[in-house]
Amino acid sequence: MPAGKGGYRFSLGPTLSFGYERGGALHKLYTEMGISLGDMVRSSSYQVALPDRRLTVYPEKNETLEELRREYPQDIDRIVRLFHAVDKIAVRSSKSRLTSFFSRRRRSSSLLQRYRFSTELLSFFDIQSRYFFGQTVHDLPINKLVSMMTTSPLYEPQGFKKIADLLLETILQHNGTVLFSEPFPELIVQRGRVGLRVSGGPSGSGTVLLNTSGHHRDTFRFFGIEDQGIPVGMRHEVICLPEYARPDELFSLTVSMHGDGSAAPQGKRAVTVWFPFRGPDDGQTGTLLDPVGGIMPFLDRFSETIAVQRPDDAQYATPPDLFLSKEVSTAVLERGIAKNLYGIRDDANHPVQALAAAERIADFLM
Repeated sequence: MPAGKGGYRFSLGPTLSFGYERGGALHKLYTEMGISLGDMVRSSSYQVALPDRRLTVYPEKNETLEELRREYPQDIDRIVRLFHAVDKIAVRSSKSRLTSFFSRRRRSSSLLQRYRFSTELLSFFDIQSRYFFGQTVHDLPINKLVSMMTTSPLYEPQGFKKIADLLLETILQHNGTVLFSEPFPELIVQRGRVGLRVSGGPSGSGTVLLNTSGHHRDTFRFFGIEDQGIPVGMRHEVICLPEYARPDELFSLTVSMHGDGSAAPQGKRAVTVWFPFRGPDDGQTGTLLDPVGGIMPFLDRFSETIAVQRPDDAQYATPPDLFLSKEVSTAVLERGIAKNLYGIRDDANHPVQALAAAERIADFLM
């Protein structure tokens, strides 16, 4: 990671996330492990940049509705009705376990189809759903749609890497063991169960959970840019969709605060670009930065490239035929070919999905 390179300190991963709301996956994890939320704060606002428009999402619902009114006047009455419906679901879920249960089990498509929104408006919700939860807005459970529309994501200045560092510290404090640069472990199948052997150490016959790479690859790009290269009105967090017909090519921009000397030299900003569902195009970095230039027109003139990173370079591929399911689009708990074998495949760094899957395996072990 190029943190501190050339006088810059970059956010190491996406910096906005849901799941910190009370009862959310990340909130429960932090609470149960005794980890303080520290300097994380609710996002003041972020932007959604679509091919033909840009909207700011505010913590205050009425301000967001004004943005939607400006860009989607033909849909605004139905949008207001949707927001009212979501507010009612949030209230009922807080008072009724049955409503809360069904909101976790039912997909948002059952709610959204009532309003017959335009394709462009659905893209506004869909890009946020894909970015925050790794799911299309139609597949998103209603309770997550409610969170996305009624609360603000939490902002972590250092990105998800800080979460990983805190978890590592907590595991070690509780006498856990973490092994780095390990080859894929040897799996020994006997009598329908799996044993695990790492680095010549003992094999175990308890529950085996493999956290492996998924089908999607992602890429980070880091660069510095002079202040005058930042477009007027651009927020520090922007979720971008270059083409409506290609939703998997969304990306995000994280720009350091103006005057933050700890993040960039004077008169400059540190920028992290994250492509959640795209690997590098065979070293042709121009194809990755082309859509960024559509959001930041002065990129070529005022910026300097620092580094490119593909986080999955050092990961091992999942051996074939270990799991019953062959195609997994999100991080879910999978059953393996043996009674005690489970897996969670990482797809595009969506920790809320991975934590929800990890909670299910923890419930099995309790």
